[in-house]
Amino acid sequence: MVETFEELITKHTRRELEDMALKIGIENLGGTKSQLAEAIIEAYKKAKPPAPKVEPLRPAVQEKPKEVQEKPKEVPLVIEQKKQPKAVPIKPLGTKGVMAKAAASDKFSKDAAKAGKDLRDEGLRNLKNGLAKFNSAVDAQTKENKDASFKFNGGVRQIQADSDRLASDMKANAKDIDNRSKKMVEDGVKRFQAGQAEFKGAISPDQGQRRG
Repeated sequence: MVETFEELITKHTRRELEDMALKIGIENLGGTKSQLAEAIIEAYKKAKPPAPKVEPLRPAVQEKPKEVQEKPKEVPLVIEQKKQPKAVPIKPLGTKGVMAKAAASDKFSKDAAKAGKDLRDEGLRNLKNGLAKFNSAVDAQTKENKDASFKFNGGVRQIQADSDRLASDMKANAKDIDNRSKKMVEDGVKRFQAGQAEFKGAISPDQGQRRG
């Protein structure tokens, strides 16, 4: 005998109600304890009654005349096993029933989970694209810095070479100027001495004749 709604609520725990629901084919175990009890009662009402029990037939034993009567053979009894009634799936009907509300809640949960997964996948794709663009910009800036550094180093080497060449030229010019200065001094001394001798000869003609 099926228990009433009040008996299901007061005599059984929620765990026991869930076990009863699973046995009669109720898959959705959501909702409150009252909703679960109501679903169990509805399922019992819609379930088909079990098939009547069929008593096994015993084989008739034919008696032979007493003159030739033999011991009857033992015939195994065939006992038909009682088939358990299949659980009737409970489908939500209408829009106001407990099962309909439970199905709507389950659909909402699945839709929310799918929307969350789609949002997470889109966020991951955007993050990967952003990282790829950032890495590309970093690589381009690094290459540009290397090119600028190479050009700068080349300019420094060129300036150093020009400085070394200018210093060498200045050193050579200084040496040439020094040589020219010495030669000019020597020529000046010689000219001064010759001029002095000529001057002395001009002021002392007698001394010059005596010498001659």
